[in-house]
Amino acid sequence: MPINARNKGAAFERHICKFLNDLLEARGQERSVKRNLDQYQTKGLADLYFQNFAIECKRYKARKENWPIDKWWRQAMDAAGDKYVPILIYKYDRQEIKAVIPLSYLNPELKEVMDPQRICITSFKHFLQIAEARIENLI
Repeated sequence: MPINARNKGAAFERHICKFLNDLLEARGQERSVKRNLDQYQTKGLADLYFQNFAIECKRYKARKENWPIDKWWRQAMDAAGDKYVPILIYKYDRQEIKAVIPLSYLNPELKEVMDPQRICITSFKHFLQIAEARIENLI
């Protein structure tokens, strides 16, 4: 029985929300990260908004030769605009969750936030550690 891609994507977004909400709860914050349901009616919106991040989530069965990370990253950047930091979180079956972060977020001296070639691909676990450190600095 085929899996509905839209349901699979929505389940992944809920999964990421849970991780982020657990992070907030561990820090004693009561903010709730929720899926952005307007994304289905309005083009150019992120799947999730968390702190100052606009997060695009992608969940696929397998990586193909024409890996669409440039397209996904452009989608995350468009959703972020000038107000948010674009984050791309993706996962393939039987692979760990990965996060794409602009290098300028890790090092503010790098000004080219929107340069799709200036990115860091890391595990979702490491992204959470980075986000947690930023939240700690905000408290």
